[in-house]
Amino acid sequence: MLKRLNCRFVILMLVTSFVTGGIVVAEDVVFPRRAEAVIDVVKKYNIDNTGATDVTNKLQRAMNENQAWDVLYLPKGTYLVSNTISGKIANRGVSSFGPILTGESRTETVIKLKDGTWPKDAIDIRSFPRNTTEQVVLHSGDCTNTTFKKVFRNFTVNIGKNNAGAIGMVFIASNTGIVADVDIISEDGQGSIGLALTGVENGPSSARSVHVKGFNVGVYARTGVMMSMSQITIEGATRYGFVNKWNCAVDSLLIRTSGRAVLNNANGRLSIVNGRFYGTGGDSIAVENWGKMYFRNIHVNGFDRFHNEPVYRQNTPPSGTIIKEYVTHANDGLFHAPGKSIGLPVEYPTFPRRETDLSKWANVDSYKASGVTDEQAMMKAFKEQGVTSVFFPNSGLNRLREDITLPGKVGWVEGGGGKILGGRQIGTLTIGDGSAPTVVFRNMDMRNHADRKSIGFVINTDRTVILESVYANVTIKGTGKVFIYDLLGSIEVDNPNARVWVRKVNKEYGGGIVVKRGTLWVLGYKSEGFQPKPKLDVHAGGTCELIGFLNYNCGNKIPDNFKQALFKVTNGNLSVANLLQVSCNSPSYDNIVIETRNGETRTYTTDMVTQQGGMTLYTGYEPDNLASGTSPETTRFRNGLPGIATVSRTGRQYSLTLRNQNIADDQRISITDARGRSYELPVKRTVSGIVELDFSSVAAGVYTLIVRTNRTTHKARVVVP
Repeated sequence: MLKRLNCRFVILMLVTSFVTGGIVVAEDVVFPRRAEAVIDVVKKYNIDNTGATDVTNKLQRAMNENQAWDVLYLPKGTYLVSNTISGKIANRGVSSFGPILTGESRTETVIKLKDGTWPKDAIDIRSFPRNTTEQVVLHSGDCTNTTFKKVFRNFTVNIGKNNAGAIGMVFIASNTGIVADVDIISEDGQGSIGLALTGVENGPSSARSVHVKGFNVGVYARTGVMMSMSQITIEGATRYGFVNKWNCAVDSLLIRTSGRAVLNNANGRLSIVNGRFYGTGGDSIAVENWGKMYFRNIHVNGFDRFHNEPVYRQNTPPSGTIIKEYVTHANDGLFHAPGKSIGLPVEYPTFPRRETDLSKWANVDSYKASGVTDEQAMMKAFKEQGVTSVFFPNSGLNRLREDITLPGKVGWVEGGGGKILGGRQIGTLTIGDGSAPTVVFRNMDMRNHADRKSIGFVINTDRTVILESVYANVTIKGTGKVFIYDLLGSIEVDNPNARVWVRKVNKEYGGGIVVKRGTLWVLGYKSEGFQPKPKLDVHAGGTCELIGFLNYNCGNKIPDNFKQALFKVTNGNLSVANLLQVSCNSPSYDNIVIETRNGETRTYTTDMVTQQGGMTLYTGYEPDNLASGTSPETTRFRNGLPGIATVSRTGRQYSLTLRNQNIADDQRISITDARGRSYELPVKRTVSGIVELDFSSVAAGVYTLIVRTNRTTHKARVVVP
């Protein structure tokens, strides 16, 4: 029985979002003077934000006319609407960008639906979003794969009262995009869906610090590609807190529901790290799962059971109120497969309070004049006396041809679609040490689309650095903590004391992630096509834990004699949860992991994967306690072949339990390693249908066990410590 509920603890968690880094503080957002890229909707469109009049048409006009990567700014106030406010709808193949829809205050900037607008809930959750009765308050726009650079940040969507059919927000973005610091509220607790992440090709995109309250379904994720979410709070869900129907990775998820906490459908691949699920309505099951899941550090209260009855070929779900780690399907590996991830500690940043004194902000465009180079204008803005925050409007190319270092007093760099681009001569921008304890980069593009050349972006400091909606190739050489949200670009970690946490990275071509030295934790990584280098390369001295990976091969042709793998590990440490390839009738990678340990190289191929669509957990590291462990362990057969029931292990001694099979004392049983090499093992002893095998002469690793009886041949997977 899991019916334990500490109400005081729940309230505390709602305030702190139960993450390291303390209480989330509401942010007042201001921008520097003379920033043409910031469109104030109240001033430009004469919008009444007192809540007294319906402003649907004016607010929709503001959305229609500002689709560049500019800031569409909503000052504090209430914006009363009676229909959907939607971003740009473009034809397939036509790119759309932005806007950066930003409120002045998370709690005091409110888009409010008029009471009684959509009183009937006509949404069928089983067919959603195919039905045409969707009633959405705020919709980001396109449903195609060219919906770029969407940002919704720092405001509240309130569906008012008597609007049981209302969906608070639909957010769709491709490759880049984030919804962050947003509340979605139903005043009478009668809403249909709070946050819907739908669209045929939605993703990869991300969410951070979202609070949903008072809906039948809190979050509905049906992303066409991938979604990464962090610090999500769902209160008052009456049916499901979180519904996943494709590919989603979440960390720091708090759900309070009178229904069920999570539904993961048959096509769903769901990863959740650091979850708190509280049942308040007597439902017996916390998690209803029909697909593949990876869960870690989950606390469950108020339910009879953590999980429904396991589906076919699924590991038995654990019991109890604390789920340390649970993987629905087999653990794959080449050398060691301990059945658990590396388990890196997960941290969350505390964003510094945003500067509201406009005298401490500098606008780069204000320093541009005849004879002044881009580098000179940037450095003047950075070095201006008293300036701690710098703004880059979406109005210039800002070519960087020399190496510059960000002055240590500058703690906040933000773009209204701002760009720092490379060219024939490319400089490097370095974040070094300084007086500002935390440095934030937000909404900045540091790539050159024309010639694919990017500036060097180096983090070499002991300070904390936070990147959000940044498009750059990032090299981390310092010892300070680095937090990255919504990155389009590559990552290289090269310091043994580096600690990096990434929530959503998209790198399609020309590299990926390299961990030379240091520790990297990634929640959601999407790549595309075939590359000459591994998409993740972990060297000796490097550790990487990846939760949620997708390689999208649709329309890409495999090069001749292509033998590269998705991942490469050379005496490093790697674990990957929920790895997936999508090919759309195109080829996919044959080699998934090339792993080298102590001079021996093995390759994990698609032929070795028995789970349809990909792996639930791959481990490529050497746990300290694996070689000396002697506790009995039972391994279920991954293929579920009849005849053999279980394989039990105590140390290096294995026992086979067979049903209705006769194995002679002189029968030889063979095992095959990942490279196809076969080894024969003599039968040690047969007692009552139990065959004991001695693996003392076999090297540690993952093997396929082949048992030939007088009736048939059976195969199973065993891990030799």
